[in-house]
Amino acid sequence: MCIRDSINTSDNDWEDQLKKQAKELDAKCCFEAIAGDMTGKVLQNMPNGSVLYVYGALSGKDCSNITPVDLIFKKKKIEGLWLTDYIQSKGMLGLLFFFRELKKHLSTVLKSSIYQEYGLNEIQQALDEYNQNSSKGKLLICPNPTKRT
Repeated sequence: MCIRDSINTSDNDWEDQLKKQAKELDAKCCFEAIAGDMTGKVLQNMPNGSVLYVYGALSGKDCSNITPVDLIFKKKKIEGLWLTDYIQSKGMLGLLFFFRELKKHLSTVLKSSIYQEYGLNEIQQALDEYNQNSSKGKLLICPNPTKRT
């Protein structure tokens, strides 16, 4: 099962949104790419017995804010996920099914919104913009950007 609506962690009530949707859907699996305090915050809002797969460290920080109560008494787990290893373990038929399933979700739960495009000569500006507005969407660096506002 997938979370029905994307949850914007810039919203004041994002943790309540996550907790509510995870409970309604009995979602006990989550993928997290930010690390830092976000790892513990997400885990705290998942149902008992959940597994949180960490596959990135966009914050540049180690995973933190993880409580022993979640791990011991609520039987939650944290596992690392290296997508390269996962793909290599699938074999040809497994990969076919994996990518077929991914394709089904590209326009919904896996959709990425592009916030802005920058030219190759605007890399520093793009990085500055990303650092201030990372939750607005993807920033692309392209040879021939299309400016968006």
